[in-house]
Amino acid sequence: MCGGVEYQSFNPKTGRVESRRTYFPIPKAQLPVVGSKGAALVTWGRREGEFEELGLPKGGWARLDSLEKGKWNRYHPQPVIIPVSEFMEKDKNGKSHWFKLKEDEVIRGVGVVAAGKAFVYVVTTDAGPDDVHVRTPCVITLAQARQLGDFSWENKWPWQEGEAQPMGNTDNNPADHVA
Repeated sequence: MCGGVEYQSFNPKTGRVESRRTYFPIPKAQLPVVGSKGAALVTWGRREGEFEELGLPKGGWARLDSLEKGKWNRYHPQPVIIPVSEFMEKDKNGKSHWFKLKEDEVIRGVGVVAAGKAFVYVVTTDAGPDDVHVRTPCVITLAQARQLGDFSWENKWPWQEGEAQPMGNTDNNPADHVA
């Protein structure tokens, strides 16, 4: 299962694009997300002890088969893409393995809103025999992503103004770590 990601982010303080890594276990970890009307850094799922009052699923992942069966319908999931350059999975011995995405690939995600706050979950599928974990992120091409919706890069996140952090503004993101 995807436990960490690396993505590119513009740092307004340095004026450079930098590689950033974030990991699900970090409290209030955020992922870069592109939805129907914009791009933002959005809280990655829910960890034990976080946002329990909102009733969202614990974890940072949504099984594709659960989405297809309508088990997520009560959360009104919205298709999003997660533009990362790499993702990390741990094997059964706890060793981290990083996997690079091709330039035209993204991770499929679903966005949900609870009490006006945006959250994103990584969509996962059953892993193949050569994968290091039993679940793996649903990696899709940009052409496949276009089938899910119109994902355009804009400065304003559509779900709730002020709740998600626009891409490039990393000042308030304690979950990100410069690689």
